[in-house]
Amino acid sequence: MRNLGTSLRLQGRYAEALPWLERSLEESVIQPSHRGDHAHGLLEAGLTRLERGEFDTARQLLERARVLFADVQKQRMTPARADLLVGLARLDLQRADNDGALHSAQEADLFWRGFDSKNPLAGAAALWLGRCHLVLGHQAASSEALSRAAHLVPTIDSIQIPIT
Repeated sequence: MRNLGTSLRLQGRYAEALPWLERSLEESVIQPSHRGDHAHGLLEAGLTRLERGEFDTARQLLERARVLFADVQKQRMTPARADLLVGLARLDLQRADNDGALHSAQEADLFWRGFDSKNPLAGAAALWLGRCHLVLGHQAASSEALSRAAHLVPTIDSIQIPIT
């Protein structure tokens, strides 16, 4: 259910994705041994709500995912946790917490640069890092990050990240 919801989210089919993601959350919360699955479900539902502009609900879901990932994965950074940080950076920018956004985006970007620097999700992290630096007036850092993003993400729409 979560994989189908994720696939629909990545296609930009958010309204179709939500029922699958919500159902996966209902199922994963029942089994204490499925806490990692539940954290991933919270992440996907949060990112879907973020794309729909449901910022408060997105933040609640992503914060719950952050707590659960920290418990399940301890200090280990993973692609899912990096995606979570990008989502939180986007939300922080939306509410003008520019320093918070920068911190999350830097952490996600650092992970992707060391883990898989050619991955399109590394491009997403670089894009949002560049946007954070831009808002803060860090022109050189913004240009560097946005340049990396442009090389990694052939079309921003392919990963559902608006650039305006």
